[in-house]
Amino acid sequence: MRNLLVMLSGARPEILEQCPSDRVKFESLGWALVINSALNVVSMWFVLAGPLGFNGFLAVLPALAWGFVILGIERWLITSLPPRGTSRLLMALPRLLMALLLGLILSTPFTLRIFQSEITAQVAVIRQQTTAEYIQTVQQSSLGQAVQRYQSEIAQLQQIIDKGPKTAGYQQAKALLPTTLSQLSTAQSQLTRAEAQASTVAKSDNGLLVQIQALDQLAGRNPTLQAARLLVFLLFLVIGTLPLTVRLLQRPGVYEELLQRIEEQYL
Repeated sequence: MRNLLVMLSGARPEILEQCPSDRVKFESLGWALVINSALNVVSMWFVLAGPLGFNGFLAVLPALAWGFVILGIERWLITSLPPRGTSRLLMALPRLLMALLLGLILSTPFTLRIFQSEITAQVAVIRQQTTAEYIQTVQQSSLGQAVQRYQSEIAQLQQIIDKGPKTAGYQQAKALLPTTLSQLSTAQSQLTRAEAQASTVAKSDNGLLVQIQALDQLAGRNPTLQAARLLVFLLFLVIGTLPLTVRLLQRPGVYEELLQRIEEQYL
């Protein structure tokens, strides 16, 4: 296991054997990579098995694949960093930005998972609001306007018929009433189906974006939740940038000195 951690850290074993005091440093760096990669596996599984609706067992393989991708990227970020020199910090800036982006990707699913119960309740409220908006849109559409027009025509025809046979237009109104009633029934059926479809679409919306929207709405009304959300977010953001941070905080030792001299000999 210790040799695997050293290999993940990017250290050259033949050089590290000559300076065993530096071995712990690279093992710690390897652990940082393993922890970060494992958390990314869990994070991706949360996304796949949650908002995206994948089967929990089937989501394991793509989550593991994502963990290996993150492991490869993080390993490149730390191994491509110069061990010493004035250009070390300058070269670390773009790598730090990329590490922050990866940390952001890591922290979001964990934040949503931790506040899942609150988010679920707020998503139900959002669905009700969305359903009402959809239904209102359908009722204001040409189909809803047709229903209102047929209802108005039927009311007018019925008034003429109620006045009796001596009323002007009585026969015409009596002949038009069944046709208009049939048209109204057809339009109302289509309107009902459209409203049901709109309601189904609103209720089926349980994706990642609506959950983030629900958390934003809750945090906007509750300062305590906002503070807790920020702390959780920053925690996993720090963990996401852990490998590069550990590498930057490590002071160059005997290993780096030997590595530089061997590279000079190669040159």
